[in-house]
Amino acid sequence: MNKDYVEYLTDYWTTQDHLHFSDFRPALFNILTQARTPLTVGVFGPWGSGKTSLLRMLKSDVDEKRSPFLRAVWFTAWKYYRHEALWRAFIMRVLDALYPREQGDKPWEKRDRILIEDLGEKQAEQVKHLDRLSRSLYGTVEWEDLGQWVMAWDEAGKELAKIPAFLLLLSVRAEKIADMMGISPDMAKLLQREVQNHRLEQLASMEQFESTFRKVLPEILGDDGRLIVFVDDLDRCLPEKAVEVLEAIKLFVEVPHTAFVLGMDRSVIECGIEARYRDCFRRQNGERIELPISGASYVQKIVQIPFHLPPLAVDDVREYIAALDEEVPSDSRLDEVTAEVFAHGLLPNPRQTKRALNIYRLLKEI
Repeated sequence: MNKDYVEYLTDYWTTQDHLHFSDFRPALFNILTQARTPLTVGVFGPWGSGKTSLLRMLKSDVDEKRSPFLRAVWFTAWKYYRHEALWRAFIMRVLDALYPREQGDKPWEKRDRILIEDLGEKQAEQVKHLDRLSRSLYGTVEWEDLGQWVMAWDEAGKELAKIPAFLLLLSVRAEKIADMMGISPDMAKLLQREVQNHRLEQLASMEQFESTFRKVLPEILGDDGRLIVFVDDLDRCLPEKAVEVLEAIKLFVEVPHTAFVLGMDRSVIECGIEARYRDCFRRQNGERIELPISGASYVQKIVQIPFHLPPLAVDDVREYIAALDEEVPSDSRLDEVTAEVFAHGLLPNPRQTKRALNIYRLLKEI
């Protein structure tokens, strides 16, 4: 190694436990694999506190079980933020984890799917159900022209398809539609009836999805099996995108054999929920009214077991700095006094600690 080479620390997640996650990791693992389902666990902590690393460790623990009746799937929400419908991408990720796959040592979701011609009779039946569920998420929207009014229904259908069916329950005022479209209120009321009928059809479709999923899951995983879904970085999404995923999770909150683990900064999500729905509740004169549900209450309705990552003590920061120093060349490591100053003076946050060490080494090199 070049003597002048200085190692800078990345912000990438790790499965090496330098933060004493082992103190509570077994308890969380037992909850995910043995507690009664359906269940949602929230792993809460500010940005940079190690949520992703903890979730990765838990998923690794599940994968190491190598059980065909225990499936783990990972969904990084912010990577799909440009997707036209984040809720749909999330559900497709969940369904993908249930398809039959080849044998191997890799985690289940990283193995190749079994080819159609190689499926057994029972597997083929499972795939048929899963394909049907997948197609139902992309169901076509059919419309009819209303009288002499002509509209690009194909484009309208595409836009409406971007909105989750379970978010389409907010009422649409006919007068608002008339004002936006420049049409008569009577025509807008006719459109409103058409839209309401469409919503009812989509709502029925989502209820059917839940019913079918509830039936298929034990057929695939067995009566004692379970699907564990890790959802990370919700707090890095725009508020409306984060809400889409939370609303999608509601589809499964009454489905046995499912467990969800949500890694997020709770305060960010709660503020995002309130911002997302604030404009939906106004008096007719435009004056704001009290929201019927707060962000905190919304999260509580979804998360049954909240777990807040404990803050780091001075000794924890000291040990963490020592562990990070092992990853750099010996001539770039901190002296004892500097390490002690950092342990007492830095914010008790792993990401902030890495940033401070990188800045220190940069300034030292300059």
